Amino acid sequence: MHAQKKIGKIGDVIHFKRGNLFVIGQIISLREVTCIVEISQAYANELKLETTRTVVRHGNYKIINAVKQREMPPYDYTQVASAVMHT
Repeated sequence: MHAQKKIGKIGDVIHFKRGNLFVIGQIISLREVTCIVEISQAYANELKLETTRTVVRHGNYKIINAVKQREMPPYDYTQVASAVMHT
């Protein structure tokens, strides 16, 4: 049997690897097999993206701060993500 992937919720802060970079962002939308993640401008610049939003497949990220209730304000990950981390 396959282990079931842990799927985040809108508002969860996650981290994932893109190339040789570990990226932190917040889930802003969920799809069947992916989620849309808001990342900092610093990460977007490092990844040479035109936008601060990117798509991440479920199973390719780890939740680092799960929201407890839907009404919670978004987590301010910009303080954590001010330094870009390379592997």
